[in-house]
Amino acid sequence: MGKKTNMENTNENQANNIVENTPVESVETEKNAQPKETKNIDWKITAIILAAGLAIALGLLGFYIWNQNASAAGKENQTKLTAQDASKMAVDYINKYYAQENAQASISQVKEGKIDGLYEFTIDMQGQKINAYVTADGKMLFPTDPIDLTMSPEEAAAKAQAEADAQNQTAAQTTVESQPSQAVDGNFTELTSAEPCQENGKPIIYFFGSESCPHCKWEQPVISAVAKKFGSAINYHENVDNGKEMDVFSQYSDGGVPTLVLGCKYYRVGSGESSGKDSETATLTKLICNLTGNQPGEICGK
Repeated sequence: MGKKTNMENTNENQANNIVENTPVESVETEKNAQPKETKNIDWKITAIILAAGLAIALGLLGFYIWNQNASAAGKENQTKLTAQDASKMAVDYINKYYAQENAQASISQVKEGKIDGLYEFTIDMQGQKINAYVTADGKMLFPTDPIDLTMSPEEAAAKAQAEADAQNQTAAQTTVESQPSQAVDGNFTELTSAEPCQENGKPIIYFFGSESCPHCKWEQPVISAVAKKFGSAINYHENVDNGKEMDVFSQYSDGGVPTLVLGCKYYRVGSGESSGKDSETATLTKLICNLTGNQPGEICGK
């Protein structure tokens, strides 16, 4: 090849100098100038308030260590508090260090008696119930449910659900059955001392049914048509195979459908098909008029 001219050598040297003299720091800066994701995870709130998996592990470990130390030191020498006082100390601590001002925790339930030196209580955090344990001296909090090592997680969950269902059903039946009542039109039962339940100042009409239930299929269009006549004078909640408002359903039914609850004042399990559509329509209209103060006038006739 031929010799390079002075001009060509000069241009090549200048180009090399540009590359060689580029600061390394600027290159690294460009490589690292990627937006960083900002994470705002308060693990303490998650552990204490939501009783997450980490809290379960730490809580169980803490309980084991505390139990061993307490046994060695002699439990009889510990300062004893009542279950209510110890639970209050625990919730006050949570509210002081972990909870937000607009999301304060409260005590939902305190169980009397101790389990291996621990009081059991339930924390209510914006409607979420969390079982927890506190030592009798009020010094250690275990924000977890105990794990039964004799069962698989699936078996334990099934047992807990069965116990909860049984408790809810018993409590609901006791609540309704303990109230004074009388039989009224259409085989409905009236809770004579109950105040009508309302939503936005209007009585709530509940219908619970299932697509697989032929009596529900008969009743549903009847009560739906009656509810439509009352329009904005009531709030109609129709629940067909949706699993919603089961707390209301369990109060007035042992599981049978159709179940109608009119303003939490009148209820019936079963359809009105034996009396016929016209009679059922008249009964529903009359009872709902009692709840609305005979409004609207064109429907209630007064």
